[in-house]
Amino acid sequence: PLHRHCKAMNLGEKVESLRRKLNDLEDHLEDVDCLPAATRKSAKEERARADEALRKVAHKLKSRCDALDGVLPFITHLQDMETDLLPWLDDMARYVATESGKLTETPADLVAKIAAVNDLALKVGAHKVEVEDVVLYGESALELVTSYEQDNMCQSARDLGVHIVDVQNRYNDLKLQLDVLSVDLGNQEGLKESLAVIQKGLDKVQEYVDNFPQPRLVEADLKQYISDIDSELNDIHALEDSVRQLNEQFPDAQSDPAVQEVLAHLDDAKQKLQDKKDELRDKCDMLDALSADIADINNAIRGILPHTNTVPLTDVRSVEENRKYQEELEPRISSLEDKLGKLEEVHARISQDCNPADVKRLESKIT
Repeated sequence: PLHRHCKAMNLGEKVESLRRKLNDLEDHLEDVDCLPAATRKSAKEERARADEALRKVAHKLKSRCDALDGVLPFITHLQDMETDLLPWLDDMARYVATESGKLTETPADLVAKIAAVNDLALKVGAHKVEVEDVVLYGESALELVTSYEQDNMCQSARDLGVHIVDVQNRYNDLKLQLDVLSVDLGNQEGLKESLAVIQKGLDKVQEYVDNFPQPRLVEADLKQYISDIDSELNDIHALEDSVRQLNEQFPDAQSDPAVQEVLAHLDDAKQKLQDKKDELRDKCDMLDALSADIADINNAIRGILPHTNTVPLTDVRSVEENRKYQEELEPRISSLEDKLGKLEEVHARISQDCNPADVKRLESKIT
């Protein structure tokens, strides 16, 4: 702008020199008496047109000089303000890039990163007025530079316009990056807090799974045990619903290793609870069948009457009767032996991991 200001001044001086020469020429023509009237008239008209053209040029040059005189303070002040602002924008861009690249592997890392981003956001916000002043002064200077010739902007004016937009965009980009980073960190923090609540519920279920109570060989106790497991399974279903809600609330939750680990532990605990529930159901069914079989065997044993024949076995008839009795008794005893063998097998299966006192009591019923 200073160069253009000097150039405009030089052009103005040349215009004034031309006007003086025209005035001198007109005075000279007045002194020439032999000029025809038509020639004198034509010369005056040409001189008038030239004078008007020079007047317009002089006016435009004056306007340009006035504009440049006005813009110089703006440009000078703009350069002063940018002396600190532009390096600050460069530094902040590096700081934001550095914080964006930091990993948050631990809760302490996340807390530190959130604090750093909040600090950067405060610093960016504190420079808002400075950026607005630079843009305001730049736009004012641009308006003054182009006020005399709106449709024909010089290269320096176009460069100034691009520079103003660039400064504003760089500042806006910093704010946007910090806003996005802040939202992302907020999501991470919210995810970790929600996951901690889920983990607490999982720990409770896991403690139950790791310390399954010893089953009692009592039907009412077994059914209560199954009911307790159903309650734990309901807790797991609720925790699974909470994880699904995390996936809906936080876009990256599904790929988060901590979330995947929680889901794996939930699946493992659920499978163990279901297996234990199936085992207890089998014990209930076997206990019912075992009780019925014991009663059936006892009835069968009571149905086998002892032989009351007191006739000496030397008697042929008594020997024959005893033989027939033994023959009738053998299949019944064999059947009882088979049933007792099966009872022992069922007893062995149902007694696994059960209360020892209950196992002994059931064993006494069989023997």
